[in-house]
Amino acid sequence: NADKSPFQRTYAAQIKRCAEMARKLRFFKEQMSKAGILVSPMQSTETPLDFDDMEVKLGELEAELTEVNANDEKLQRAHNELLEYSTVLQKAGEFFYSAQRSAAAQHRQMEANQSGETSLESPLLEQVKILFQKKHPALPCSIFPY
Repeated sequence: NADKSPFQRTYAAQIKRCAEMARKLRFFKEQMSKAGILVSPMQSTETPLDFDDMEVKLGELEAELTEVNANDEKLQRAHNELLEYSTVLQKAGEFFYSAQRSAAAQHRQMEANQSGETSLESPLLEQVKILFQKKHPALPCSIFPY
């Protein structure tokens, strides 16, 4: 094999498989660390694992864990969106409640002003009546309907 490049030698495929397995194992170790799961060392009493079986199993588990991570991200985004909507609805509810109370207070104030003899036009009308009586004392003020 001396005449071939390192990637053309017969054992190159096995080295690539081992490197891929090492990558998958690092991935699992990182994911376990993120989740706070302690990695326990392998017991010597356990039977040795077949490389091909372990390669298949790690491939399946990696695909499953990648899918779980993607679903977790989607759920986290959806949760954050719902929290945002909830906050917006709460603030909008407070705003509309405040606006309703303010409008009710203004309505009561307007009713109170209208129920009395005074209104927005009353001061001006009173001034006109007074001026009219001064200029025409003989005429009755009853010509004003208010």
